[in-house]
Amino acid sequence: LKDQVNICPAFICIHERYSSAEHDLLKVLEMDPDDASLYNNLGLVKIRQGEYQAALDYLNKSNRLQPGFMEALQNRVDAKFGLKDYQGAIDDLNRILLQEQVPYAYYYRGKAYLQLGMGESACADFEKAVGLGYAVIDKFVLDSCETFRF
Repeated sequence: LKDQVNICPAFICIHERYSSAEHDLLKVLEMDPDDASLYNNLGLVKIRQGEYQAALDYLNKSNRLQPGFMEALQNRVDAKFGLKDYQGAIDDLNRILLQEQVPYAYYYRGKAYLQLGMGESACADFEKAVGLGYAVIDKFVLDSCETFRF
């Protein structure tokens, strides 16, 4: 069962079988309570269900068990955005960027900066993301950055 639930997140996202995935993950967690990936997967399920605080609780546990677990950090960013904890998301994105210069982290940090009214910082991060090959930045964001330049 453990092997099945660890490959489950992609299946969960495609088929939206959140409650059965949660049930299976909790069952396996009883047998292996120190597996950071199980807590991460439970956090992902809770994010998909819109239960951001519960997700964050699981993801924090994952992070305590395996500090620097990149996937759990990424998922914590999603949970913190859901909770509108943009400074907390920035803190996690900074941790990610200390480990690896990944374009999506600059993009999401830019989005968090925008939410906090820090337009110039946001635009600098959007430009860094584009420079690293991130192609998802939409016209609204780019137009917003043009406003900050003039």
